[in-house]
Amino acid sequence: MKASILQLLGYLCESYPEAMSNKASQLLQIFLDSLHKQFKSDKPDMKVISGGIQGTTSLLVNFSGDFLAGTLSLPPLLL
Repeated sequence: MKASILQLLGYLCESYPEAMSNKASQLLQIFLDSLHKQFKSDKPDMKVISGGIQGTTSLLVNFSGDFLAGTLSLPPLLL
């Protein structure tokens, strides 16, 4: 279920960037936190990892330039 939610959030960022632009930094943090938890887990859930990667990829379709230009803040995990 969590994987589907991550994918949906990414899809919303890709399809409706104007509605999601004020949440891009927060969503990136959610995606990366989910991935980080799975990578540190003794039994990672591959579906959640897939959902996190797909969500992150979809988010970056429209917002990668904003992070690179510095108009959106990067989560500490990426610094």
